[in-house]
Order: sequence, then structure tokens, then C-alpha cells
Amino acid sequence: MGASQFTRHGHGKTDKEAFRNAYDEAGYENGHSYSGDLASKDGYILTTPPAGISPREWMRMIEDFDPSTADPKHKAQLSRLFNIYDEKYGPALCIKLDADDYIFFGWAPE
Repeated sequence: MGASQFTRHGHGKTDKEAFRNAYDEAGYENGHSYSGDLASKDGYILTTPPAGISPREWMRMIEDFDPSTADPKHKAQLSRLFNIYDEKYGPALCIKLDADDYIFFGWAPE
């Protein structure tokens, strides 16, 4: 059984509402079980970028984490988040992009 990397936007007044909307959309488009998308996940972990780092840059730093080149200031946090991101059976990661826009990402079983 393989895994697919996914990225899915969710809109809502809260992260919970955005997850539900994005989860339902992913399920409608790809099915719920082993779809390689957010609908294969049973939850998410919200992460907030450190001051001075944009949400998109924080997402890239997590996805591209390499312990040998990671910024020492954020290395421990990035390592923890990368381990969540890289686990196809665990929760998705979530970053708030703006007032009602969230992005969910990670790996999911297919």
C-alpha cells in the first residue's frame, strides 16, 4: 500500500470548520478510505509559523526538512512537525493562511 502527498485548502471561520469542509470536499472528490487525500485522515494538528516566517514558507520548511541544513533556531520544532507530516496514518498538518483560509497537508495512504 502506497502513500500520496496532498495539499488541500479549507475555508471556515475556525480551523475545525475549515477541516470539516476540506475533509468533505476530499471525500466527495476521491472517496474516504485510502484515497491519498485529506479524507484518509482522522484529524489535524494546527501549527503557527514563528514570527517573521510566512505561512507558505513555514509549510515549505516542514516539507523540505533536513536535519543537516535546518535552521538551528527552529530545528526541534521542524523535526517534530516533519515527523507528523511524513506519517501517512497520523493526522494532517494545518496552517492558517488568512482570516478564513487554512491549508491542510501531509502524506495519506492510498
